[in-house]
Amino acid sequence: MESKISKKDIIHFTILVAGGTIFSIAIGFLYFGLKVFTPKMASFQFLIGGLIGAIFYSTLIIYRLKDALYVLISLFLFHEIVIKVSTFSYFIRDFIYIASISFAIYIFVKLFHHKLKEIRFGKFLIFASLFTVASILSTIILGLILSPSEIRNALITNVFIGSLLGIGLGLGLEISEILTPRILRHLYMAQQNN
Repeated sequence: MESKISKKDIIHFTILVAGGTIFSIAIGFLYFGLKVFTPKMASFQFLIGGLIGAIFYSTLIIYRLKDALYVLISLFLFHEIVIKVSTFSYFIRDFIYIASISFAIYIFVKLFHHKLKEIRFGKFLIFASLFTVASILSTIILGLILSPSEIRNALITNVFIGSLLGIGLGLGLEISEILTPRILRHLYMAQQNN
């Protein structure tokens, strides 16, 4: 009986996750330096948002929505345990944040991914636009729930970070999608020569 998960899918998945995560961190690092590795800083979104976003996107593209949702829920719970979320308001904040970027990714995959296949390069700009909208919506929702007086300042910070994260993640995923067939061809040829 043949396995549902092929070697090609695993390689494709790995390339997408690595590319999306690395580009997200790189963009964040350009603006915030080593703060992208500090869990209590807003700039940590480049690491955690980039990684979770890349895994969710890759699972959606290669597998099924049901698989992507299982992975997303597992990653969210793992994140909450590792970060040691201490209050319910932080849990709500993280949930709304992860839900908003995941929804932006889902919209991109469902509405734009296949329709824009003919465009050679630049899809990451649509991806970044969706992340910007997701940042605005999640910040307004969080502001109304947790701290209405801080919405304006939070919007400025979160929209900037959300836009940059969308650019980094989108660029990394797009470049990874371009490189994947070439890498797979190279691996296939290397395997044939052995």
